[in-house]
Amino acid sequence: MRQTKRLLLCIACFIPVAFCALLLLQLTGIAPPVGVSWGDGARGRACGFEVDRAIIFQTLAGMKPFPAGGPSRPISSAGPRIDAVGFHYHKLDIVLLADDRTPLPGVYGTQTELRIGLGWALLFSLLPCLLCLMLLMKHRRRSRDPRYCRRCGYDLRATPDRCPECGLVPATPAAA
Repeated sequence: MRQTKRLLLCIACFIPVAFCALLLLQLTGIAPPVGVSWGDGARGRACGFEVDRAIIFQTLAGMKPFPAGGPSRPISSAGPRIDAVGFHYHKLDIVLLADDRTPLPGVYGTQTELRIGLGWALLFSLLPCLLCLMLLMKHRRRSRDPRYCRRCGYDLRATPDRCPECGLVPATPAAA
């Protein structure tokens, strides 16, 4: 049981470290953007998640097909925009442009984007890593303490001669 916990803690610590490494490699231009998206064309909805020097969440809603034979240049017109301390939120209406670059009437959908800056992304990924490292240190300290079983971590203060959980006989009995 103790080895399984240790393995899970190591995996939980590795994932944020790998995420930090990905963000730093993207910052230097070594790693390409990574992401996934999914959608439902019949309902005109789509969602996406991307890591490209930031964490980006995107949604499309209310998408309608563009008119046939008409202008084929969709753009996102300006909508509400909120920028605060590394968090960027944009809600944009998708419209078509005429050949003279003027927006045509009608909205063909809405795009929403939430972008979390690199600093927050690194902080969010390092906090779980620090928590996992603290838990690993706690388990390591407990395994060296003679009051706890070295194999399973059971408290041996009541039964210092033998662990009732796994049956291990400690080399030196724990002090009462």
